[in-house]
Order: sequence, then C-alpha cells, then structure tokens
Amino acid sequence: MSFHFMKGDEFLGCRHRLNGAREVVYDEASGKRVILSIREKSVTDKVLEEALIEALASRNILGGVISALALRKIDIDYA
Repeated sequence: MSFHFMKGDEFLGCRHRLNGAREVVYDEASGKRVILSIREKSVTDKVLEEALIEALASRNILGGVISALALRKIDIDYA
C-alpha cells in the first residue's frame, strides 16, 4: 500500500521485506527519507493501512504516522 500526496512532494507507503518484516517508508522530494520498522509481526495490513490513512490528515505526515502507530500500540524501530 502506498500514497502520493496531491502536490507530489511526499510519499508514504508500507513494504514487506524478504524476511517477512514490514516497514513504513516516508519520503520527501527534498531527499528526506525515514524508515520505520514494524516490530510486531501480528499487526495486520488492514490496521497498518488505517494508521497510514489517518496520518494523511495530519499537518505533519511523519508525526501523524508515528502518533497513529503509537495510538494502536504498534512498536516501531527507526531503521
């Protein structure tokens, strides 16, 4: 699942690693990229998608993602 913003200057998505781990990727056109590793394998794609969609409504998308994941008690690591 991935989302591009209307202006096209930000990207937010979720990717699966070969080992089964998942990561949330936030990327700005300015070159800033933040990767958040999802520590819990029991989190469903539906829950992750809901968190990402919730973050899209935030003024600060990255802060919104972190808040939405914390609200759902999803542990993350900064990759």
